[in-house]
Amino acid sequence: MLSRVLIIIACSATLACSAQKLPDNVSFVGNFDSKVQLSENDIISIFNGTKQFIKLSSGRTVRINVVLPSEKNIGAETFAKIIFDESKNYTQRHWLRLVFSGRCAAPEYSYSNEETIRIVSKSSNSIGFINDTSYSGKLKIDLK
Repeated sequence: MLSRVLIIIACSATLACSAQKLPDNVSFVGNFDSKVQLSENDIISIFNGTKQFIKLSSGRTVRINVVLPSEKNIGAETFAKIIFDESKNYTQRHWLRLVFSGRCAAPEYSYSNEETIRIVSKSSNSIGFINDTSYSGKLKIDLK
């Protein structure tokens, strides 16, 4: 009986996560050598560490380098609420567990939107979060 309850709870949590909608007041930037199509679910999966590889339009599969807002980044609280529905302190703890358990490569952290854009622009196959919709540069990811 207990296992059935756990399965139902797990399924409910999965459905709730897959139905999550990203807000319009944030943007995502990426640096990939060929076109990539990402959905809102892809973005959430990448930033929560469950998706580490993506297939590019060239057919090549690459590991994604994640750039996260540091706790001092003005967008850290917004990011944590969007991706984890938690406070900004949760983000770093979550990623530390992933890295030290060997499930993910360590992310980079940025202190500002500008630093996120700079890091992503210099690092192939990387993706970052910016707490700003006014960015319209070549790195902006348009969601499918």
